[in-house]
Amino acid sequence: MLERDATSLLTAYETGLWSPDREELQFAGALARMAWSQESMRTALREVNNLAYAGRLARALDNNAVVVLQQVPADDPALFSVRRLVDVLARAADRPQAGWPEGAG
Repeated sequence: MLERDATSLLTAYETGLWSPDREELQFAGALARMAWSQESMRTALREVNNLAYAGRLARALDNNAVVVLQQVPADDPALFSVRRLVDVLARAADRPQAGWPEGAG
């Protein structure tokens, strides 16, 4: 489920069907910088602000990422799509028109 959700969000983002707001992008940036573990993901999801939590990224990660991290190490292939999504969004946070894929907007 986590793999499907991450892939779906990345596709929606790259095709311009989803534009995460500034809070979601900042949340992605924080996720990209932290060491992933079951506890760190649980803490990040618990401490994210309400605007970011209302977004699609946090909802896709909530529970699913914590459960996966309970079963596998952070570098497991089961998390590759999620890490790619987070990395793409974290890079977007640094662009002037944050939220849109490069070349869109």
